[in-house]
Amino acid sequence: MARISSNELLAASLERALQAANQSIIRSERLTRADRERLIRSKYLRQIIHGWYVLCPAYVDTGESTLWHVNFWEFVRQYLEERFNDQYCLSPEASMDLWLGKNYIPSQVVVIARKGGTQSLKLPHNTSLMIYEEKKNFPLDRTQHHGLKVFPFEYALCKMPPAFYSQQSTEAAIALHMLESPDSILYYLLKERLTTAAGRVAGALRHIKNSRFADAILLAMRAAGFQVVEKNPFDEKPLLLTGISISPYAARLAAMWERSRATIAERFPEPATKKSEKAHFIEEIDTVYAQDAYHSLSIEGYEVSEELMKKIAEGKWQPEADESDRQQRNAMAAKGYYEAFRSVKDTIMQMSVSSAPVDIMRDMFSSWYAALFSPSVAAGIVRREHLAGYRRQPVYIRNAMHVPPPFEAVGVCMDTLFRCAANEPHPGVRAVLMHWLVGFVHPFVDGNGRMARFAMNALLVSQGYPWTIIHVKKRNLYMKALEKASIEGDLTDFTDFIVSEMKSTEAAE
Repeated sequence: MARISSNELLAASLERALQAANQSIIRSERLTRADRERLIRSKYLRQIIHGWYVLCPAYVDTGESTLWHVNFWEFVRQYLEERFNDQYCLSPEASMDLWLGKNYIPSQVVVIARKGGTQSLKLPHNTSLMIYEEKKNFPLDRTQHHGLKVFPFEYALCKMPPAFYSQQSTEAAIALHMLESPDSILYYLLKERLTTAAGRVAGALRHIKNSRFADAILLAMRAAGFQVVEKNPFDEKPLLLTGISISPYAARLAAMWERSRATIAERFPEPATKKSEKAHFIEEIDTVYAQDAYHSLSIEGYEVSEELMKKIAEGKWQPEADESDRQQRNAMAAKGYYEAFRSVKDTIMQMSVSSAPVDIMRDMFSSWYAALFSPSVAAGIVRREHLAGYRRQPVYIRNAMHVPPPFEAVGVCMDTLFRCAANEPHPGVRAVLMHWLVGFVHPFVDGNGRMARFAMNALLVSQGYPWTIIHVKKRNLYMKALEKASIEGDLTDFTDFIVSEMKSTEAAE
């Protein structure tokens, strides 16, 4: 009888694991001990907690957080359902995080359960579940959000403590702007006799200039016989999101833009004002191409050289005739970069003489992307449907704590982003925030970093700044500054980094 090889055994174990998995999450009882140990040794299976595993590609580094971030909420859903059936509810704060589409994985999720006692469950990468039993005051109303039992949005808003407004003022403003009418929140305020919460919500609504809703809440509560004292829970000036969709993702982008602009404006140099200087920066675009392409592609992990960049620019790249060229898969990305670079340059020429440069960039944005990937599509490396425009699937950023918005929200997010840019008076602020927030939204399946840098440079050069190269040797500083901006909302490091790279690029010319 032929002996079964170790590879055949692994393949069979992996097949059984795929059948046992529910959205990549596996209970240990659904696998035999032999299969489980074999898959753990081969790094196809990673333990979450005792008895729970996540199925993953073997090439994922055990230290990476991406795998866990991708599967965090799915594990939480399955674990809570398995343990409590439907007799649980996320806390008002955790529920609000979901309703607001918070883009990062929380360090702790608090769960209310009808039974089971209190427990703190440690999870990978410094995350946890805090579960506590609440029989008498279990939520009177619950709904479902992405398969999880949560407080309805208006109910959660009623329950948010004063710290929500003082410590998370942007999130609080977004939540208030999402209220379509006072009726639904009044239902919970009246039913639970939440007089203090009513005064707080009314004061918060008046703070963001929504006196109509504030007055309606006070009138209804007082008509029901409650004594309500209005109190503004915010510590700072109102954040007004006029003209923005009630989408929490779009509202957050508008808020992030407004909150960050002052930091950038005070640190960013003024652009050149003389026509001759502006013309010089446009003329110099071609001279930085080879270096820019090399560094930009290297940052994304492509193995390319400046010689290859020059070869493509001079029309000497001939994959049909040259076997070494044909074998270089990365050259497809390099060829696409050259085509996109030319498209960006043409756009800059138009933007530099326009009174509405952002509108021109918005109209040309998709053509840059098509140019960037058309060689790879022609070579069969990238599927042609990816050239259709914004992504139609979820994406994740390796080792990042924040998660890009769902693909259904990408369109309204990008519309909001271009609208903010068009209304921004400071050209440096416009360029830095477009770079950061294009990467934050991650509107495409691939190429988001390159598109973000193209957007930044189109806005810089067209308004009198030099083309700025982000050098690959500074990749760690670059990524760290971007992550700090996305998680903490602090643009100081990222702004200083861009200014430093701008000066470095200009000095090298």
